[in-house]
Amino acid sequence: MDFTRYRYAIVFNTTGNGQEPYANTFLTSFLNDSFAWIVGGQGGIVSPTLEQFYPISNGIGSVIVSVPPGAVQLTTNANGQSSSFLLTFQRSIFTTSAPGGTGLPTPIPPQALWTINVFTIDANNAILDAGGQGVNDTSFLLSLNTTQAIQITNPFQKAGAPTLPDPASQIAGGTITNAP
Repeated sequence: MDFTRYRYAIVFNTTGNGQEPYANTFLTSFLNDSFAWIVGGQGGIVSPTLEQFYPISNGIGSVIVSVPPGAVQLTTNANGQSSSFLLTFQRSIFTTSAPGGTGLPTPIPPQALWTINVFTIDANNAILDAGGQGVNDTSFLLSLNTTQAIQITNPFQKAGAPTLPDPASQIAGGTITNAP
């Protein structure tokens, strides 16, 4: 992991529509994005930031969500090899984080079916890697029923995908655990 040069994003679509948040978000206007945890890339600051996306009349708006103390925990170097991190958060953050009261529209409340993707982003906001077979893969789909206990191992692992020049920018695996 290189938290200075890269941001690692875990992107969620919590609308229940079953559509995947793909790396081509600039082409799809972030329509399948509800929330994104962003880790790193801000001068080496590693603490996670939560961004929320919501519909507005001419597209999608976003806001940085103020996360209550203790609602998220980040463990860097989770595997002891400097190649992973562990992010644990309370799902209720997604329910209570609507920007209501700020004059912004309230987004769709989270539904039981979530779709998830991961991205690596460089300092120029270019997405370098994503779940599935990389940034151009629009066939990848990872859905999670949040009402069920589940553990999914290596949903993002890329079998046979091209290797990026910098291993710190490549998504090579992951684990998602849901404990309702």
